[in-house]
Amino acid sequence: GTSFDLQRAFPVIDEGLASGPYSLAVRATDGDEQGSDFRSINVSAAPLRLRAVFAVHPAQGGAVPVTRIDSVFQAAPFGTFPGDLSRAALASGPQLLYLAGAENAPLRAIDLQNGSERWSVPNQNMLGTPFFTALDQGDDGRIYHATNEGVIRAANASGVNTFTAQSLTQYRANFLHEQDDRVVAGQVQMAGPQQRLVTYTRSGGALLDQYVLDKDLVHADRLAMNEVLLFGNRNGEGVVEQRNIDTGAWWEPRTFSQGEIRAVARQDGNTWFVALPGELVRFTYNNAGAVTVNGGLDLDALAYDAANGLLWGASGNEVLWMDPASGAVLGSVPVQDEVLFLLPFFNR
Repeated sequence: GTSFDLQRAFPVIDEGLASGPYSLAVRATDGDEQGSDFRSINVSAAPLRLRAVFAVHPAQGGAVPVTRIDSVFQAAPFGTFPGDLSRAALASGPQLLYLAGAENAPLRAIDLQNGSERWSVPNQNMLGTPFFTALDQGDDGRIYHATNEGVIRAANASGVNTFTAQSLTQYRANFLHEQDDRVVAGQVQMAGPQQRLVTYTRSGGALLDQYVLDKDLVHADRLAMNEVLLFGNRNGEGVVEQRNIDTGAWWEPRTFSQGEIRAVARQDGNTWFVALPGELVRFTYNNAGAVTVNGGLDLDALAYDAANGLLWGASGNEVLWMDPASGAVLGSVPVQDEVLFLLPFFNR
């Protein structure tokens, strides 16, 4: 047979690829004979880049408006989505904005490039209370959501349900956090004040443990294996709690007597920014320290931009970007209404 050399470049242009080893597979055929081979290649990820920040506003006139602020700080309407709103989240990898309805709207997966709806989960509300009660974009790529009849589910980026768990009897989940091989749920009694912190297996939704919980959860982040840092409110005060989700052991490194926590953003594994009434505080885990970095801000939402090292915040109908070291406001842009959720969109 005849043989020849063919050289061809295969540019790697997907900015969503993480650094690491990949296999390049090649197959050749002349119609009768065929052959195949592969090569291992190492890919270095593209630098992290902020594409936009999405500001989700309260429902107005039966629809939820969303504003897109691009990487050069220009704001423009992104879309208006019918119905009401309970929760919102964003996944940069599949380029999806998730809007979870309250009493009537579905859970929508919105394409961040064109604003179209890729898929949805229907709102099957029978109770007259918000149907979608919790939402979490997991590190495993799934969107976790809880509903008022006491069920916790997760879907992949294509909308296929891949996880189902049951809340405790007569409880519903009002907070969700995926970590390692667990799903952690804050749950509240349907007809009472009691709360629980409940853990499930991430693989199959089997109930693992339940622990007493005495605060309304606002935010959670992984601290270490089996350790989660919880931010919440109790009796009008903000509280930071470290909880071992394997044993239930916990302690509270910091309380904020200034008032309740409105929003939290993680900068790194030791640093979080906490919005309190009239001030922005930087909390550091290693010394349980809390330093006021801006004493004149009432912020309703926070987000950290790891690509540019900026802290974003929303105050009234204005979106701000700040120096996280000093808390100084570096710039701002007006938007159409107050902001409930501030969600950064990265290239990966």
